[in-house]
Amino acid sequence: MIRCENLSAGYGEGAVIHDISWEAAEGRLTAIVGPNGSGKSTLLKSVIGQTSVERGGVYLEGKPLKQWRHKEMAKQIAYLPQSRNDASLSVFRMVLHGRFPYLAFPRRYTQKDEETVIRELKRMGISELREKPVSELSGGEKQRAYLAMALVQGAPVLLLDEPTTYLDLSAQMELMELLRQLVAEGKTVVAVLHDLNHALQYADEMVLLENGGLKQCGTSKEILQSGVLEDVFRVRIHILQDQYGKEYYGFSSEKRMRNETGPAASGHPKRLQIRS
Repeated sequence: MIRCENLSAGYGEGAVIHDISWEAAEGRLTAIVGPNGSGKSTLLKSVIGQTSVERGGVYLEGKPLKQWRHKEMAKQIAYLPQSRNDASLSVFRMVLHGRFPYLAFPRRYTQKDEETVIRELKRMGISELREKPVSELSGGEKQRAYLAMALVQGAPVLLLDEPTTYLDLSAQMELMELLRQLVAEGKTVVAVLHDLNHALQYADEMVLLENGGLKQCGTSKEILQSGVLEDVFRVRIHILQDQYGKEYYGFSSEKRMRNETGPAASGHPKRLQIRS
């Protein structure tokens, strides 16, 4: 699996992340969270070799990342970046490109490759869009198409950089539920999430970064109960529980808390009751 050891990396002008040691939890959904500029995307890019490593290293299945050939690594890790140029291809042809690691001479896609694409388009609920140009899709449809392209790689590890960006609220929830489904099927998913609510509600594990360093990692519940999220994000977190016992999360700024109730209380998140 993926392991970072004392990793310091950046983009050729000094390290952005510093001395990070962390191992991805196999078969779990891990959220990488932190304030803007804390190094979340840089950590994810380092895992696939897209940064300059100044110190330490990244290991995949116990072997240094630099020793992996590109096509072999692509069979182990599928990466979905935050921003992409829309392809001037049909959805089917673009998703088919995810089978590139399996192409042999002559470089022609096989019936198995096409069947894999059909299966993943169906899983994503976009089979009817297969002939539509990617550039004409909505934000949610594009995310599903790009996720399908990542899934046809057949890699056990899926890395996502802010996958809910540009999606409306309904599409965000659908995507997060889909990630939970993939984990239930055995995938290891690591996602940079800017929405702390999504991280708390859907992630099994959490990696919290601050100023380019690893602040804390562990289960989402452990990190929530420690109070470190409130310190790093400078908010107060309230656990909201409905009549069925399902938990949700609310947030208030420390400044507002001080203005309304005096000095912000320290300690564990406050539990409130709500009706649904």
